[in-house]
Amino acid sequence: MSMIARRALVVFLAVAGASGCKRGAKRQAEAIAGQPVKLQAVTVSVRTPPSARVQGINQKTARSRVEKAIGEAPWVSLDSSSKGATLAVELAAGLRRTRAEAEEFVAIVTVRAPGVVKGQALEASTVAPLREKGKPVPRPSEALRRRHIWRTLDHALASWLHQAKLVGADEEALVAALGDHDPDRLLSAIEISALRKSNAAVPALIGLLSHKERRLADRSIGALVIIGDRRAVKPLTKLAKFEDSGRVAQVIDAIGSLGGEEAKAFLEFVADGHRNPTVRDMARQALARMTRADPT
Repeated sequence: MSMIARRALVVFLAVAGASGCKRGAKRQAEAIAGQPVKLQAVTVSVRTPPSARVQGINQKTARSRVEKAIGEAPWVSLDSSSKGATLAVELAAGLRRTRAEAEEFVAIVTVRAPGVVKGQALEASTVAPLREKGKPVPRPSEALRRRHIWRTLDHALASWLHQAKLVGADEEALVAALGDHDPDRLLSAIEISALRKSNAAVPALIGLLSHKERRLADRSIGALVIIGDRRAVKPLTKLAKFEDSGRVAQVIDAIGSLGGEEAKAFLEFVADGHRNPTVRDMARQALARMTRADPT
C-alpha cells in the first residue's frame, strides 16, 4: 500500500468513527454547555526510581497540589457523592539517556478523566526534560529537580483545566479560545470545538486551515468534519494544492464526509483530472461513499 493510500485509510477510519456518533455527541455536548465538569474522585500516583527520588515529592504532597488547583477552578466540581468521573494523575520522574549518550532528568505527568463527554476522555500530558539553553543540566541539585517536577505537574494540570473550562464555556468564550497564540491551548480549543460540535466555531476553524503549524491545521480539518458544517467545503477545496498529494488525500476524505453539491463537483473534478491515479481512485471512492450516505 502506498504512503498516500495508507494516509487516506487512516483519515477515512477517523472520519467514519466520528460520523457514527454525531447525533448522540451533539445532545451530550449541549447538555454540558454552561455546566461544570463533575469529578467524583482524584487519584494520584508518583513513580520515581530510588536514585531519582526528591524529598517532599510524594503521593500526599502531589495530591494536595492537585486538589488545590481544582479547588481554584470554579468550572470543575469535585464531590465524592456525585456521579462524576475520576481524575487520574500520574507523575513520574527519573534519568534517561539522550541520543548523545548524556543523562538528563525528565518529569512526565499525565492528567486524565475518562468518560467526561459521551465516553470521551479529557486528557493532558507533559514530558519535560530538565534543560538549560537546550542542553541537559548535569547533576541537577535536589532543589532544582523539585522545582522542575512541580512546574511540570502545574503545566499539565493547567492544560487539563483549560480543556475542562472550554467544555462548559459559552460559545463566545470557545470561539475566542480559537485565537489563542499558545499552540497547546489552541489545540485544546480545536478539540473541544469538535467535541461540542460547535457551529459557532466554524469560521475560526476555517481560518486555522492555513495555520503555519501543520498539526493545528490538520486538527482543524478533523474538527470541521466532526462538526459537519458544509461552509467548510469551499475553503477545503482551496487548501488542496495538487502538488501536495498527502494533503489532497486528507482533503478528499474530509470533503467527501461533509457532502453536498459543491463537494460532489470538486470530487468529480479530481476523479477525472488529477495526474496521480491513486488520488483519482480515492476521489472516486469518496464519491461512492457520498452516494451511499445520501442516495438522493
